[in-house]
Amino acid sequence: MARLLIAEDDSVNQQVLVRLLARLGHRATVVGTGLAAVELVQTAYRQGQTFDVIFMDWQMPELDGVSAIQTIRQLPLSFPPYVVGISSDVAVPAGFDATLNKPFQVTKLKELLHRYLAPYYEPALLESLAQHYGSIFTLSLVQTAVSQMEIYPIAIATAAYQDNLLPLRQLSAGLQAAGQTLGTGALSVTIDQLVTAAPHPPDYLVQRLSYQISATRDALQQWLSARVLKGDK
Repeated sequence: MARLLIAEDDSVNQQVLVRLLARLGHRATVVGTGLAAVELVQTAYRQGQTFDVIFMDWQMPELDGVSAIQTIRQLPLSFPPYVVGISSDVAVPAGFDATLNKPFQVTKLKELLHRYLAPYYEPALLESLAQHYGSIFTLSLVQTAVSQMEIYPIAIATAAYQDNLLPLRQLSAGLQAAGQTLGTGALSVTIDQLVTAAPHPPDYLVQRLSYQISATRDALQQWLSARVLKGDK
């Protein structure tokens, strides 16, 4: 289950957002200040855990939301979470991925969660490929993707900071193509963000994509192993 954090000092907004998330099948941890959010993320980090999405109000006591996210972005998190700003402003400040305007709209919230909680691969899509093109072809296709993902994190981390954006765009296009074929939707959002921010992307974007590539590779490898155990060759 996804780990969600709400940092909002208004109790009414807290309750509304918790209820909307519950309607969409999610539970969330709630804190009332930016400082409490930072401390909770730090505690999770020390325990080897992380949040997937943080909903952060901009104006809160003790520490405002923008300052809180700036602090969180400095933490060496294996997976830098997606951050959605809770605000009536449409602008997205540095360190945030999107905004959720007040009053909250369930359609917008559903759209954000669909983007940010996309699976690392779609089992049904891989099974469909196996049925249509055969197990041997599908296994070979997935194995090729797994092998390519071994080199992608370092290659993208290097290309993302180069003034010549062609190598990054070529690498990104390769990942996007693999994602469309295998259903690795978790990569798409961060790839687009990274290409837009290059050649001066924030480090957390590079780290997030590196984590997602590795997690996607591991998930596909597990699928391969399961198919081999079932007797596919």
